[in-house]
Amino acid sequence: MIDFSDITTLLFDIDNTLLLFDDQEFMRIYVKLIHRYFEEEEPNLLKFMELFLASTNKMTEKKPHKLDNLTKFAVDFESRIGVSQSKIVERFRLFYQTDFEQACHIINPHPIAKNLLTLAQKHFLLVAATNPLFPAIANEKRLNVGGLDIVTWHEITSADDYHFAKPHVEFFEEILKRINRESSECFMVGDDPINDMVAGKLGIKTFLVKSDIRAFASIIKTHSDFENIDFPFDYTGTLEDFYKSMKQFITTK
Repeated sequence: MIDFSDITTLLFDIDNTLLLFDDQEFMRIYVKLIHRYFEEEEPNLLKFMELFLASTNKMTEKKPHKLDNLTKFAVDFESRIGVSQSKIVERFRLFYQTDFEQACHIINPHPIAKNLLTLAQKHFLLVAATNPLFPAIANEKRLNVGGLDIVTWHEITSADDYHFAKPHVEFFEEILKRINRESSECFMVGDDPINDMVAGKLGIKTFLVKSDIRAFASIIKTHSDFENIDFPFDYTGTLEDFYKSMKQFITTK
């Protein structure tokens, strides 16, 4: 049984933990849609995808740490696409307001996600600890499309608010500072042995989600992915296992 003693806050990874989809299929649809907003500057879709992914990967780097992740992207993408940072951000925000949901039709909530979150909200603070590569408006739409807006998220990690990304421990330090919690109070739940389980280095309890649902390879790679590093975790099992253990703890305490 998982020990939830002293835990006040649950941090949940979103992609392929609570929301299930094929990263690569999503990215193909997503980039094709956003390409329309930059077609004049780069008509070739494959070349545009190469430029876009290169700038996206800049968000996973620590430096310059004074810039939020969205600005890191815009600074790098400006040098590649020849459009000012302000216009890049403006076009992306318009895209998220209008066309982004067309890329979200392949997203489905994990079968247990809604029941898990509904119960968890009654006893814990909830943090959507997604890798902050999307701005807030996009994360809100993703959670809405997946039906995960049924609960109140105390914090949603987004590119326009955060200065670090997974798998850097500074990302989790930034969460702790923003929600004013100690690491010993928090529990990180996620499917990635690198990006999510690194939280354990700070003393955050960790649960590695194993699934019988087909896992999809991530198209956004971090340095740690290439180094094939992983981190020890406190517990592992399916999301159903986590839910059952949490429910048992709540009913018996």
